[in-house]
Order: sequence, then C-alpha cells, then structure tokens
Amino acid sequence: MKLINLIPLDTNIKFLRFHRLAIYGSLLLCIASLGFYLLKGLNYGIDFRGGILLEIRMNQAADLSILRANLKTLGLGEIELQEFGKNTDVLIRIEKQPGGADQQRLAVTKVKEALGSGIDYRRTEFVGPKVSGELVEAGIIAVISAYASYEFITMGGDVPGAPENAGKLGGEHIHASTLVRIFGDKFDFSLPNYQIKSSWIHFENQDGDTIHRHASGVELEF
Repeated sequence: MKLINLIPLDTNIKFLRFHRLAIYGSLLLCIASLGFYLLKGLNYGIDFRGGILLEIRMNQAADLSILRANLKTLGLGEIELQEFGKNTDVLIRIEKQPGGADQQRLAVTKVKEALGSGIDYRRTEFVGPKVSGELVEAGIIAVISAYASYEFITMGGDVPGAPENAGKLGGEHIHASTLVRIFGDKFDFSLPNYQIKSSWIHFENQDGDTIHRHASGVELEF
C-alpha cells in the first residue's frame, strides 16, 4: 500500500536565516515596552495590589453581566467576576479599599446587601499582594534564558570547543549523503553511538546516510 506523505521528506526550511530580523524586532518591542512603562507605568491587577476575595454559589445559573452592573454601583473600585466550576459558582475580586480591616469588612457587607438573599458565601478572604521573591526569581531566570538563547543562535567559530575556521552556528544547513563500506559491508551510522554528537555537524533521526552541517567551514572529521 502506497503511503501518503503530507510533508515532503526532503523539507528544508531555513528558519535561522530570519534570526537577525527576529532579534531586531524583539529589541524594538523591548524599547517600546520600556517607553510605555516610563510614560504610563504598570497597571497592576487585584492579584498584585491585594484586595477582597469572595466565592459565592447562587441557587440558579449566574448572569455575570447583571452581577457586574449591580456591584459597580457600590463605588468599590475595580471588581472582577469569574465563573468557575458549576455555572452557579462565581469568584468575585474587589480591589483593596482605602483604610484598614474595618473598611474591608464594610465593603463585604455592601456586596452582600447588593446581592440579596439566596447566596451561599463559601469563602471570604482578604488577600495581600502577590509580588514576591518568587516572581522576581522567575523574571531573572526568564531574562537569563533569553540571553542564553540569543548567544546560542549567534554563536560563532570563536567560542571554546568550536571547529577551527567555522562560521556562525545556524548560518547554513547543508545535507550530504555518505556511504562507508568496510570489507564490503555497509557501516551503519544510524546506531545511537553515531547520532547527534555535535551541533555543528552530525547524523540525526536514526538516519545513517545523511550528514547535517549547520555552519560553514566545518569539516567531516569534526
């Protein structure tokens, strides 16, 4: 039975030839983001600023638009509604009210009065900001990972361990067929021991007949 190949076997898409355009585009977006930050600052949500969290269950399917309209008339600032689980369950987030704990409790009382009877208040919490050391650590890791990826893409032949006279890694992608016979028997490069050994030149995908070279100036002996 003849198989249908949706993707040609000799597909060779040179994604890395656009790496300079991608880098410049990313740099432009970073500069624009920095400009917006300096001009307008950050718009922190309730999860970051802290506030009031109410989990309610209604005796019928919740209509978020009606609930939102009722709660907006209370003048409590930003209010977020989220339906989760059953269509009768709603999570209400209210921004932190000016003042201490008494003002937060007063806001909860106003919400309960606006919603009326027939509401099961399953959870009521006063949450604090979530900007913590974990978020800072995650941001640092993301920046380091992005920089490491950039260095890998633009890595040239002058890095330690690179082949002599090699061009930039990813500067080209060339395939070459090879056949080695020892005493008449074909040598099998598809074995795991001969698969990807170097990012510069290698066999891959259990294919022992095709050599992949990813930089100019790299010799087969490498």
